[in-house]
Amino acid sequence: MFSVNELVVYGNSGLCTVDAVGELNIPSAKSDKAYYTLSPLNQKNSQIYAPVDSEKTVIRKVLSECVCKDLVSDIPFITPFNVQTEKDREREYRQVLKSCDLRDIVSLIKYLYIKKLDLEEHGKKLNLLDKSSLQKAEKIVYSELQTVLGVEDDLVRNLILSNLKVKSE
Repeated sequence: MFSVNELVVYGNSGLCTVDAVGELNIPSAKSDKAYYTLSPLNQKNSQIYAPVDSEKTVIRKVLSECVCKDLVSDIPFITPFNVQTEKDREREYRQVLKSCDLRDIVSLIKYLYIKKLDLEEHGKKLNLLDKSSLQKAEKIVYSELQTVLGVEDDLVRNLILSNLKVKSE
């Protein structure tokens, strides 16, 4: 169980602060059930009510500084995501983003970034699904690494992109 004021990662909402833990006083909430009241860091004036015992959406502690540094140094060696079927691409992207697994999300970023570079070589752009999935994935990864490592967003982005280029060249 997480504590009030603790920083957590909640599904594809990313970093959130735990504002409260307990029963909710709203009609749609079960009265005998405990909920986390979460405030996403990237969405001002927004709250999420998540059942404490939910298995539907992943909620986890923020990664340690050591784990984040290891992840960044491993980026050149992380295999790009593999789309199983073009038909299920959206579902597969959504699954990865909801997983809260930064390594899997970086894998998705690598896949989409490489796809973007290939398309740009032919004067084309990512389609809307790929573009929005890339933006969501970057937001999730960059915000956690930025918070944990205490660096600026642009520095995290450049660090990741430079490591992607090392492998793709």
